[in-house]
Amino acid sequence: MNKFLFIAFCVMTFLLPMSAYSFAQTSATPSATPSAASPPASPAAKPEEPVAPVIRYDRFNESLLFSPLEILLIRKFLEDGGSVNADSFNVQEAPYIPPIRRIILSGIVYRGPEDWIVWLNNEKLTPGNLLPEVVSMQVKQDRIDLEWYDIGLNDVIKINLRPHQIYDIVTGVLLPG
Repeated sequence: MNKFLFIAFCVMTFLLPMSAYSFAQTSATPSATPSAASPPASPAAKPEEPVAPVIRYDRFNESLLFSPLEILLIRKFLEDGGSVNADSFNVQEAPYIPPIRRIILSGIVYRGPEDWIVWLNNEKLTPGNLLPEVVSMQVKQDRIDLEWYDIGLNDVIKINLRPHQIYDIVTGVLLPG
């Protein structure tokens, strides 16, 4: 029902043909036929001012509210008998960006450069199993050097973390654990 009301509003407001208006300025001068009581015109009398031309306004084909693409979609909707599918809009959904984004390093088990376990954001990471946000990570006995892609910043963050530290991406603050 809401969709029908929306389309009806659009049609009534913007798409129905508007009639052309003409505006003319009426002459404020007396009629052209002199009356018997009026004196004859003297040469010093003021000449009549010209009448303003008639201005015709053409139909306004644009919209103040809708873009040309939206008008095209509304017309297509009306031509198709009121059926619209999601493909006709070509709308891409924006990725969800969580309001709280943190990198939490819970612990490190280091046995060698290619043999380690890291608990990052409550996930167990190994050299063959990394999170999709991790661009690169170098693990050392007491810390990690991390390059993390953040979707909210749309950039890569380079940070060094020690166990039990928390990095808040939104504020840029490194909190001790």
